[in-house]
Amino acid sequence: MYANVSQDILNSVLVINDSAEECWKRIASLFHDNKHSRAVHLENQFTNTNLEEFPSTKAYCTRLKILADQLANVDSPVTNTRLVLKMISGLTDSYVGFVTYIQQHDPLPTFAIARSRLELEESTMIQQVAREFGHHQELLMPKHQPLLMKRLPNPPPDVTRISILDTTSTTHATTVERKIRKTLLPGTLAAVVGMVLVIAKLPIPHPPLVLDHVLHAPKLIKNLIYVRKFTTYNHVSVEFDPFGFSMKDFQTGMPIMRCESQGELYPITTTNKVVSPVSFASLSSSIWHDRLGHPRAPILDSLRKNKLIKCNKIPYLNSSFCHSCPLGKHVKLPFINSHNSTNMSFDILHSDIWTSPVMSSLAHKYYVLFLDDYSNFLWTFPISNKSQVYSTFQKSRAYIKTQFQREIKYIQCDNSGEYVNGKFQKLCEEKGISFRLSCPHTSPQNGKVERKIRSIINIVRTLLIHASLPSSFWHHALQMATYLLNMLPSKNLHYQSHLKILYQKDPAYSHLRVFGCFCYPLFPSTTIHKLQPRSAPCVFLGYPSNHCGYKCYDISLNKIIICRHVLFNENEFPFSKLHTPSSTSYNFLDIGLSPYMINHLLEETDRHIPAPSPS
Repeated sequence: MYANVSQDILNSVLVINDSAEECWKRIASLFHDNKHSRAVHLENQFTNTNLEEFPSTKAYCTRLKILADQLANVDSPVTNTRLVLKMISGLTDSYVGFVTYIQQHDPLPTFAIARSRLELEESTMIQQVAREFGHHQELLMPKHQPLLMKRLPNPPPDVTRISILDTTSTTHATTVERKIRKTLLPGTLAAVVGMVLVIAKLPIPHPPLVLDHVLHAPKLIKNLIYVRKFTTYNHVSVEFDPFGFSMKDFQTGMPIMRCESQGELYPITTTNKVVSPVSFASLSSSIWHDRLGHPRAPILDSLRKNKLIKCNKIPYLNSSFCHSCPLGKHVKLPFINSHNSTNMSFDILHSDIWTSPVMSSLAHKYYVLFLDDYSNFLWTFPISNKSQVYSTFQKSRAYIKTQFQREIKYIQCDNSGEYVNGKFQKLCEEKGISFRLSCPHTSPQNGKVERKIRSIINIVRTLLIHASLPSSFWHHALQMATYLLNMLPSKNLHYQSHLKILYQKDPAYSHLRVFGCFCYPLFPSTTIHKLQPRSAPCVFLGYPSNHCGYKCYDISLNKIIICRHVLFNENEFPFSKLHTPSSTSYNFLDIGLSPYMINHLLEETDRHIPAPSPS
């Protein structure tokens, strides 16, 4: 249905996901709602349509037929006789013979026959003129010569029609015939014009562009300008491009005129703007960049497009690099998400160190972290000195090789001295382990382990707050956080746990208890007599790594008890009665402390080393 309606109707009824029924209803309402007003409008268009408004007789007849069909659709049909009479009445004076021929028919021929004969007449006239004037038959259209004169009520005295630059012509040709003396050449339809013809007036100091020795061709629609003769006489050069051409002063090379072209020819028309050479002397974009305080290229380009400033096209590449911008405005470049992935466990082992400004109850200041890139399984080890990183890595590597029969291929870490030292590097070289180091002061390059540290610290802080434990117990909360993180499902692993990926088995959750709650371990019968209590209230601090049991801290004896037979009260917390943490008690766990602040807190901690701790 869309293919059978005219373009103007199609634009009115076209919608997305349409049906034939709905389309037909819209077309019907379009004509029924305004039938009479539309009929008046179409009748006016039909009456005032003339050939001189169209490029060819074919386009003219097509328009008449469309209007007649549209009038019929609004119950105002046009008869064949009226349609043929309208067709011949709208022709120009060049078709007087054809009009007489049609009028002598009785009855008048059908519109289709009259249209076919009109197009044949047009073709015959074009061929005749082409024989008279040579190879420029595409420029010789004798059917509506008065058109441009009617549209321009005050035509300039020098140019009345479009002028075309022609490189194949041998002379200038024009239709201008005003107060010129001409000499008729025998056997031709042209005459030699004895005076020059001005085609464009340029601003001072440039003289106007003129033509000399122009041939007069009355039936020529477009003036022809012989390029070689034109450039020689006016001392200009012409540069053609796909969008038009530019005229330049031959001696200075300064552009003096620009003409755009949208067709296959290169015209100079009366509507083309003659541009002053000053407007070509636009400032460079770099000057405007400096004037406006060094804005980014898109901002400068928006000013240019909105014609608020005049400058050359803004280069977005480094062809116009401003050396002052990085010195004054340089910021960190954005990081892109890494698409690298590993196929086996321990192909990449991430590592980092976290520094605690609070000494743990076992005199730990740091913990080192190892993270498997494939399974995201996590190991954390509290240490007292950074020099212990090397020995901790050796033990971890031996554990991985024994338990999983895998060798570490890469270790990814920051550029700190705990990793980049002779002893550590020598071990990696001997074992074929490659380093993947982040750039200095660029921790986001080690972002995977940095994000894992944040997750660990968030859980540690929450566990300590919930149980009201002192901050010096952070190493127990760290062990608990690591244990729980490896058991929890991960969105990045399609809600599988890290333990499931690495060990290929689901973790058990039934043995889990609330960290820091009351617990009652059973004392061995050999350590007490029959009248002594069988247990004592303790604090649950997690799960020992080498035992299938629980870690219970006896506050009164200040020691850790490992026991399997433990009863729990998960709703009460002993330290909530003994210790009330302040709002700043766990600030040491905040991520992002500067190295200077960390060193200061460490010095303060060294002066206040806690009393003997639970072992």
